[in-house]
Amino acid sequence: VYTSEIYSVPVVAAYDKPTDNLHETLEDIKGEQDSEGYVVRFDSGSMVKIKNEWYVTIHRSKDIVSNERLVVKAILEDVVDDLKPLLLDADLARVNEIENAVNEALLQHVRAYEYLVSEIGDMDRKTYALGQKDWLAPFVFRHHFGGQKGVLDSIRQHFRNHTSTNKKFDEVRHLLLEG
Repeated sequence: VYTSEIYSVPVVAAYDKPTDNLHETLEDIKGEQDSEGYVVRFDSGSMVKIKNEWYVTIHRSKDIVSNERLVVKAILEDVVDDLKPLLLDADLARVNEIENAVNEALLQHVRAYEYLVSEIGDMDRKTYALGQKDWLAPFVFRHHFGGQKGVLDSIRQHFRNHTSTNKKFDEVRHLLLEG
């Protein structure tokens, strides 16, 4: 009887498949799921962990979910759906909550842009520029006065550009998550 059994301490499972080829063994371990991996102990006493891709992916997704900026970045880059199947229920609920907030904020900003444009009337570009302090003003110039299409995509890109660092994200966080 092992001490680990007496005290109910979990231990790493032994890799019990016979092998003569280290490369094949590593590939086999790398492809396993529903386990962390293995600890290899050498004759010298040195040890090394070999984690499978499934485990690494799950923990990488946990790192993303624990960082609000990275969740927002995944949403704005349209890759959040790839992340969702890897999440535990509580993490998935948090991601869905953030995704709903971001999508609602984007729609609110488009509506605010449309309102600004409706208020312009026959005002020319220069007159508008003199009295404008709204953060959406660059979008009005680009899309209303400049004739560029896709204001939603443009606003989304603006926020995406602010997810590269925590400092940049802090500048726009209130516009996305604080309704």
